[in-house]
Amino acid sequence: MMELQEWTEDEIWKVYNRLLKWGCDIPAARERFLEDDELYLKCLVRFRESPAYGKLKKYIALGDYTSAYEIAHLMKGTSATLEIIPVLERIVVPLSYLEKGKKPPEEAVEELYRSYEKFQELVPPIDIEEI
Repeated sequence: MMELQEWTEDEIWKVYNRLLKWGCDIPAARERFLEDDELYLKCLVRFRESPAYGKLKKYIALGDYTSAYEIAHLMKGTSATLEIIPVLERIVVPLSYLEKGKKPPEEAVEELYRSYEKFQELVPPIDIEEI
C-alpha cells in the first residue's frame, strides 16, 4: 500500500477518472476542497474505510431503524460533501423509510450496498496520516 505523499498527479487522476466515469462530480468536489487533492483523497479514503457501512448493515439487519437512520444520515452527508453521486442517489430511499422508523425496501437497501461496495472498489486503500 502506497502512502499518499508518494502518489503522482497521474495516479491521482486515474482515481478521479474512475470516479468520474462512475458518475461522481469530481470537479465540484475539487472546487469544494479548494483543489487540495491530498485532503480530498484523504477524505475519500476515510469514507471508504469508515465503519459506518458495516454499522448500517448491522442495524438494518437487527431492525434498529433509529440507529440505522443516524448512520445513513451521516453517510448521506459525507457522500454529498465528497460528491459521490451514485451513493448519494441510492441512500435517499432507504433514508426516507429509516427516518420514519420503518424497514426500507430490500431492493433499495441492496442497491445502496452495491453502490457503496463499488465506491470501495474504485478508491484504492491508501496509507494516510492523520489530517
